Amino acid sequence: ACIGEKLDERESGRTDEVNARQLAAIREHVEDWSQIVVAHEPVWAIGTGKVATPEKPGDYESVRAWLAKNVSQDAARDTRILYGGSVTDKNAGDLIQRPDVDGFLVGGASLKDAFTEIEERATITSNEVSSLLRELFQRWSNLSYLTRPFAQSACDVILII
Repeated sequence: ACIGEKLDERESGRTDEVNARQLAAIREHVEDWSQIVVAHEPVWAIGTGKVATPEKPGDYESVRAWLAKNVSQDAARDTRILYGGSVTDKNAGDLIQRPDVDGFLVGGASLKDAFTEIEERATITSNEVSSLLRELFQRWSNLSYLTRPFAQSACDVILII
């Protein structure tokens, strides 16, 4: 499931409201939340070169609080949240160290040579997350995906959106 706000929504402090509205729309179609990964991809970061700061890529505590209130405590605890806002080789190491970032949704950078650097930075700091993501993605036979030939990486699988 992909959620994300526009720049004016972020700047006016409405990110939580937008995420809640989008999660509510998703909830109507989900029976088993153990099969869901939430990817936060800010619309304002797509192809703009603007990147969230590593200190605050997204407010995932509010996403988990929404899940706890509207789905279950298990969903709040277990749902993996990926960050997808212009992840690059320059910011991946800092972003993956955030306790609320479980991995990445890598777009255009996956087609560049620097992707291997993103993979290496994610591997060094997040082998457990990579294993969990690989397991989840293997369950999703109905999604289109591209598997990169790297072992032990949080970015082994890239969703094609």
